[in-house]
Amino acid sequence: MSEIPYLPQIPLVLASKSPARLKTLHDAGIRPAIQVSQVDEDEILRDIRALPAGQVLALAAAKARDVATHLDSAQIVEAENSPAPNIPPLVLGCDSMLEIDGKIWGKPHTPEVARERLRAMSGNSGILHTGHYLVNSASFASLSAVSHATVHIAPMSDADIDAYVATGEPLHVAGSFTVDGIGGPFIEEVEGDYHGVVGLSLPLLRTMLEETGLSITQLWTDHCPARGNLSEKGWAFLDPKRRVPRQLADGFLVCACGHQHWGLSGAGGICALRKHEGRVQVLLQLRAPWSHSGGTWAIPGGAVQWNESAFEGAAREFSEESGIDSSLLRPYHPENTALMGIEETGDITYIDSGELIEQRPDLYAKTEATPCVLLDHGDWSYSTFVVSCPDDVEIRPNNESSLLQWFDIEGEPPSPLHPSFARTWFHLRENARHAMSH
Repeated sequence: MSEIPYLPQIPLVLASKSPARLKTLHDAGIRPAIQVSQVDEDEILRDIRALPAGQVLALAAAKARDVATHLDSAQIVEAENSPAPNIPPLVLGCDSMLEIDGKIWGKPHTPEVARERLRAMSGNSGILHTGHYLVNSASFASLSAVSHATVHIAPMSDADIDAYVATGEPLHVAGSFTVDGIGGPFIEEVEGDYHGVVGLSLPLLRTMLEETGLSITQLWTDHCPARGNLSEKGWAFLDPKRRVPRQLADGFLVCACGHQHWGLSGAGGICALRKHEGRVQVLLQLRAPWSHSGGTWAIPGGAVQWNESAFEGAAREFSEESGIDSSLLRPYHPENTALMGIEETGDITYIDSGELIEQRPDLYAKTEATPCVLLDHGDWSYSTFVVSCPDDVEIRPNNESSLLQWFDIEGEPPSPLHPSFARTWFHLRENARHAMSH
């Protein structure tokens, strides 16, 4: 009987010069190559409409993709990793920000800003968000996730703050503090992922690798990986020939709900309705076999890009997949949709998008006032907007659709429905009845 082989080792590149992140990996037996990205963080953030989790994810993705695009192959050869042949390096990008009193803070860079922030933080608490983005440097297949932890800061005197700023440590770290360095004594408690506060969550990295069919032991440098046969899913993620052309916010996110969701900045779709021969109909898409959840029915939609509002992204995806120009879509106005007051059922909210504009202006600016079904998981959400469409509009599906077809709202929906869409189908149907009756 032959011995079970070791899983193949995988080279890792860290897209960061952070000593804390490097030490975290070293302590876990992982010695990555280091290649620092050249992205302009301020420029990236200027074009982003996102909550804190989305902002750190956007920066982590930009760093990792930049390094993967300009990877120094000679540096990989010299790395302490010993990769198996034909396995491209994985690149890991991370970014952290502190959210305190509704404000988002990255690195202060100057003593004046650091001193001001530390005074505001003294005796207070904030949430440290850390985005993680793991990408295959050859195919650009990727997976991302965000860790969160509440950090309680001790009261600090002005003398303490001045002395701490004088060390230089808080100038170049997110939130102006470190939990594992000179600032550690001023951190009274961390609720949540400690490693994420340091700058790189090892448990989350392990989870991300497991979601791709890989093992974190495959990143070990000085020790043998676990024994076993790599799954088909794992080989698919490592395949250097599997090209994955994507826009900037395309990609899968590991959600706190335990599932992967498409769209780093969330996703959205259009529930287009028409009146045809006296019947209310909805346009549904049979997703192409190669696409995520291929072979299931849902409304046309997809990932919202970083610079788009949820409605803009949903309308763009709808137009791309249906061939229907978004200018032909007509929103339902709030005065005609009394049913659409806020109603919550678990993670699903039925709301008029006018409310969303007030609650989340960064995400929903330029959103038409129309009924919306919001599936909200915190780090990820899906916004479905209910609109009307001309009866005689021409449908021209792209390659993401096996079929686009109008279905009577009063009839049975096609099968199988996309799992997430199935959860909202009943409520969309009720709102469609209501909207089209006005």
